[in-house]
Amino acid sequence: MKKLNFTLFLVVLTSLVFFQSVSAQECPQPSVNNGGFEVGHPANSFALYPSPTGGWANLSGNSLEFWGTGWNGVPAFEGTNFMELNAFGPETAYQDVATIAGQTYRWEIAHRGRLGYNTATFQIGPSAAGPFNNTTMTTGMASWVVYSGTYIATTSSTRIRIASVTGGSSANFLDDFSLTLLDTDSDGVPDCSDNCVNTANADQADADCDGIGDVCDNCPGGDDNGPCDATTFPGLNNIPAAWKCGNNNNKVHICHNGNTLCVAASAVQAHLNHGDFLGPCSSCGDRNGSFTLEQADQLELDLFPNPANNEVTIDLNGLGEADASLTMFDNLGRIVLSKHIESDTHYAQFKVSLNGFAAGKYFVRVVTADEVQTKNFVISR
Repeated sequence: MKKLNFTLFLVVLTSLVFFQSVSAQECPQPSVNNGGFEVGHPANSFALYPSPTGGWANLSGNSLEFWGTGWNGVPAFEGTNFMELNAFGPETAYQDVATIAGQTYRWEIAHRGRLGYNTATFQIGPSAAGPFNNTTMTTGMASWVVYSGTYIATTSSTRIRIASVTGGSSANFLDDFSLTLLDTDSDGVPDCSDNCVNTANADQADADCDGIGDVCDNCPGGDDNGPCDATTFPGLNNIPAAWKCGNNNNKVHICHNGNTLCVAASAVQAHLNHGDFLGPCSSCGDRNGSFTLEQADQLELDLFPNPANNEVTIDLNGLGEADASLTMFDNLGRIVLSKHIESDTHYAQFKVSLNGFAAGKYFVRVVTADEVQTKNFVISR
């Protein structure tokens, strides 16, 4: 029987590594009260209601005028009711809406003239005193026109005002007001919680849990904040500081089978060759709470490549604190390699040269104080 030559590479993980998942930012939509001006008024009629009514108030204190669709031949833009802003003359309707300071909102409102062209301004600002962003709306009586814009909230409450500019007591129809968090790609997820702001992805799929959605992720396997899915180790000086570990920051975090390991710089390339990623693993296991990532509780034995040709790597994780033994034998049960592993070795990697050894199936068995695990691999010539 030919003897198997081997070279030993041992990397020890001496400390636990902790990470916390990043939960999606809470980004609730604002609760606009009665954006459709629906007050339950019957069709083909109109009525005056005291201010405030149906979520809206009149700045002058006068009553609010609501129409039912079809009255005087004017259909609602949506629903069954709409408002005539000029109930008794130039009026200003308003309401306050809860917002998130710093977030961008999109507003829309439908406007229509009653007698010829009417003009009103849409106003949005942080308080009753403003200052307000103003948008002028001038529309004829033939059809509804939708006006829209964006606003960056500066406070937790935003005032909406619609002020008439022209007309006496007969002017400026309003309907279908909405205020929503900006959704640039129109996928139903507001920008403030969208992991791909400019590319539609309603499912928000993020396979590597790096906070960037799959459809726009330039680094689909690893963290984007560094060398993108590197297959060649760029060296300690060319990786983010957060990816370094060890007492002197001379070791490297790598993501191996979902576990973050702290390995010697000399061992990084072997991990990349195996398909591991530079940098710590993301906390895919728990998106909505804290996630503690530490040395594996159970023994993990991995053999690669499989089938092998000139060399096989034996990867061991979760060895525990007691001594362990590693044995390799062929398909006839003959031992071709036996190795004692010292205690407190949490992670170890062996590279075994297969030169001169016959093709066929082989087995690797690892025995710890608590577990026994066996895996096979094939030498293929």
